[in-house]
Amino acid sequence: MTPATPIPYRSAPSPLWRSSVGRLIQCRDHVLLAAAFALSAESAVGGTFSTDFNADLPPDTAVYGNALVDASGGIGDSGALKLTTSNGQAGFYVINDFDAGALVGGFTATFKARLGSGNNAPLHGDGFSFNFASDVPDGPYGRGEEGVGSGLRVSFDSFNNGGGEAPAVEVWFQNQIIATKRVTFLLTGPNFVDVRIHVDRDGTLDVSYAGNAVFENLLCYSPVAGRFSFGANASATRFVGDPIDMHWIDDLTIVTEPLAKPFLRSFRPQGVAVSPDAVLALELQDFGGAINSASIQLRFDDALVVPTVSKAGELTTITFDPPGLLGPGTTHKVQLSYSDNANPPTTSSVQYEFTTYSYVNIPPGFAVPANAVDVNLPGFLIRTHQIGVHRGTSVERAELQLTDKLINPQDQMPFFNVADLSQANADGFFEIDGNLNFASDGLERGLFLGDLQTPGVRPVGNRDNYALEILTYLNLPAGVHTFGIGEVRNYNTTADGSERESGFRLTAGQNPRDLFAPEIAVFDKSRPEGQKIFSVLVEQAGIYPFRLLWFSGIGISGLEWYSINSDGQAVLVNDVWAGGIQSYRQALITRPYVQYTTSPRPNERNVSGEAVIEASIVDGSVAVRGDSIELRLNGARVTPAILGGSPLTTVSYDPPGNLPSGSTNTVQLTFVDANNVSATRTWTFVVEGTIDDPGLLVIEAERFDSKSEASGHTWEPTTANAGFSGDGAMEALPNVNLNVNIDTTISPRLDYFIEFNLPGTYYVWVRGLADSSPGPGQNDSVNVGIDGTLPATSDRIGFFPQGAGYVWSSRTLDGNTRATFTVPTPGRHQVNVWMREDGFIIDKIVLTTNPEFVPTGVGPVEKPVLVVVEAERFDGTAEANNHKWELTTANAGYSGDGAMEATPNVNLNVNINTAASPRLDYNIEIIKPGTYYVWVRGLADSSPGLGQNDSVNVGINGALPATSDRIGFFPQGAGYVWSSTT
Repeated sequence: MTPATPIPYRSAPSPLWRSSVGRLIQCRDHVLLAAAFALSAESAVGGTFSTDFNADLPPDTAVYGNALVDASGGIGDSGALKLTTSNGQAGFYVINDFDAGALVGGFTATFKARLGSGNNAPLHGDGFSFNFASDVPDGPYGRGEEGVGSGLRVSFDSFNNGGGEAPAVEVWFQNQIIATKRVTFLLTGPNFVDVRIHVDRDGTLDVSYAGNAVFENLLCYSPVAGRFSFGANASATRFVGDPIDMHWIDDLTIVTEPLAKPFLRSFRPQGVAVSPDAVLALELQDFGGAINSASIQLRFDDALVVPTVSKAGELTTITFDPPGLLGPGTTHKVQLSYSDNANPPTTSSVQYEFTTYSYVNIPPGFAVPANAVDVNLPGFLIRTHQIGVHRGTSVERAELQLTDKLINPQDQMPFFNVADLSQANADGFFEIDGNLNFASDGLERGLFLGDLQTPGVRPVGNRDNYALEILTYLNLPAGVHTFGIGEVRNYNTTADGSERESGFRLTAGQNPRDLFAPEIAVFDKSRPEGQKIFSVLVEQAGIYPFRLLWFSGIGISGLEWYSINSDGQAVLVNDVWAGGIQSYRQALITRPYVQYTTSPRPNERNVSGEAVIEASIVDGSVAVRGDSIELRLNGARVTPAILGGSPLTTVSYDPPGNLPSGSTNTVQLTFVDANNVSATRTWTFVVEGTIDDPGLLVIEAERFDSKSEASGHTWEPTTANAGFSGDGAMEALPNVNLNVNIDTTISPRLDYFIEFNLPGTYYVWVRGLADSSPGPGQNDSVNVGIDGTLPATSDRIGFFPQGAGYVWSSRTLDGNTRATFTVPTPGRHQVNVWMREDGFIIDKIVLTTNPEFVPTGVGPVEKPVLVVVEAERFDGTAEANNHKWELTTANAGYSGDGAMEATPNVNLNVNINTAASPRLDYNIEIIKPGTYYVWVRGLADSSPGLGQNDSVNVGINGALPATSDRIGFFPQGAGYVWSSTT
């Protein structure tokens, strides 16, 4: 039953909660400055703290954890503050308030920093932080590299935990991330580098590190009083033979500046995860004079707006509610100017940006009628499937597991479900009338108390490799709702044996079990864009069906599904006593759905030309009518085999011959259920290889080789309009109605290096989005040329109808003629795209010698540059660390003449230290520059087990990029497999 009291928080929320939720609730969880400070311009005096650490611990300072002040190791082997000296350590240094409790208007901190090890080996520690806040604690605190306190924190995060978040410098204020910048220069090896952190009295921040400007004029600070501190963490002991990690500081000077005039006391929203319904609220504090309210001007996204201005005592509050909702993932600018009442007045101005978090729209059509849900049955239906061996962790594994289609390679049979289903109903579902707050061992973990045993998973013995399908109907009011899925773990973030390898996929729709149901959120280690916190916009109040797929690999795991209310508090879904969202577990009517096992999958690439098209339709409470099923391939109706019947109908079609190499194919499946409700499912897939046409060349606009600006304009990537091909499109910005016509000298340009096999006349097709007609036609055409020249035959390619989305055109404005240019010789040429009118969006270019060819849909796929290297056919090799690469044919299934094995196998792990690693060299002719995706076919023991042989480093020209080191995920016992995941 639903508990009679709210589910309580733990007394100490997990670091995940502190670092994730704070970013989402920053519009509501704003921390005001304490009113206890006396504000007096006459008494405000700045302070100075300076030490070279040569005389032991400076007065009015303290060290905690493993930190110490040592007489050696600093500049010139002088004294130094050593926050950490070896792996597994954490150190902290606190400087007591030297401004006598006064508010600090700004400050400058300079110091020398050393990160690394004596032998310049790669850094495995987590980094360090510099902090200034009123609530810096006496004693150690959680993550030293992320800092502490509700004031200003600058984090030098040096270790990438697998999510791509580091190395980076992060700025925090009031417990939320304001800005993040990826950097490559944090590691210093045996040297010290200069660090400067400057906060101006206008609230802007400058950070430089080792001579590199990281942030400049970043508005992120409001005056606070407090203490300065450093924190560091070297606890990431992950590899055999980790070197000593050092976080050392020397020659520290901090100079504070007093307040001198009225100041910006607080401002919100701020940061990179702002709610789309956020209200601007800025507070100005009188100091040494009063704010002149009549002088206040506020601009939002460069437009002058009329805010609400009020004054209470010495505090002036400015608010503005932007109309409607701000778009998902959009960045917005706030500009404020004001003057005081002095004669003459002092005028100040501030400017900053914030970014909304992404959210998914839930349209009213997803709702079910209120009378179609049994409101007497609250909660969830849960189906559990568990297997006895580890087969990786991913959405695909879980979906196949739940449909009994996950195949055991030992006997080619589906894995048997070993879950304990003794408490499940006749349909195999557990009926849960409370909340989702589970642990696979039944013990307390995560954000909420009261954990229950995960349904179907025994509390002792095998608690691994399970998948849950969770069905529910949420009663959602109109507006924005933020949800969280707790206890998600990624393989790369924790050591063996701990809570790891878990994720989820959440879908919604009239039947969220359908393969084509819209995906609301996903966290899958093979998909690093996955989110644990996510939001939805409900246009109209109603009851909406949801399906949560949850999966876990090796190790204890927990599951919590909660929402975040308007006060920033997390409440479990269906905890109605605490104000949680009501959920119901059963509808009276459910429609048939298409199962995940459909093949080929939507948007699947590199499909075999011999592929059989197959889809499975599963009955809901209403069955599908077998005589209604129709299948179309590339627009033509075909006759599939209809196999089985209620509750599972399989539709199978084997196209005659082979599907063309490189072709994009569209499948359309339609069916009608017993209530005469029809459904249509449409998807595409791409056959492996390239289109066999030497006179056909395909260019994705966003994959340019170079670009140049002109006339204050440039080409920028965009994904704002749905329907693009590839990774996005390119838009000519800013869109201020500039038309350069055919003057390429004043037009921004995109360049593409293309290998032409055939010379001659090429017909130019452009897939674009514009406003050719009706209307003013301000963004309606583009210029395409070759080798830096714009031929008259391919300028002003237009006819992109307004409101039509992305369309193909090969027509110019010169009398509606075909766009062409001439390629004089075979070989490498440069294709150029010039802006004609700003605002034009270009998605794709097709060049063809065939005048009859007409691209459709997203068009043919871009021909990839493919370089294949047989490992055993190397050009050079080098030994290191008493190890070398040797030819092996011991394991069946290799390609070519064999494979190469790193020997001897004595569990040596050099991580990314290439100087200590044996090497294989291959001399390859690369004909096209750009980004290359690296795939490795290997044999190792990634999981389960210790994973001692589980990854390899691949680089270029003697260097190992961070983007291609530690390529892993080669499952134990799987033989030779392909991987492109680091």
